[in-house]
Amino acid sequence: MTDPAFSRRVRVLLLRYGYRLDADVAFEALQPAFGLDKKRTSGGVRLVIPCGVGDVRLCDAAPEDLAAALADRDPGGEEHTSP
Repeated sequence: MTDPAFSRRVRVLLLRYGYRLDADVAFEALQPAFGLDKKRTSGGVRLVIPCGVGDVRLCDAAPEDLAAALADRDPGGEEHTSP
């Protein structure tokens, strides 16, 4: 959904400003906070996905989808891809 070049650009900028792009926290520890998020939906949470400069999309995600997506990332935030 997000342009890979845009994603790399954002990552570089965030790192230059000193932001950490990883969290040593299990999804289960984060899950209660999703219920408090103002973008929550009856089945999960609504995510705001930046796809490019000036291009954002809303995506509804169930807790199990978020857990799977977070589990499929390495500590640096890169997605693992299957052949």
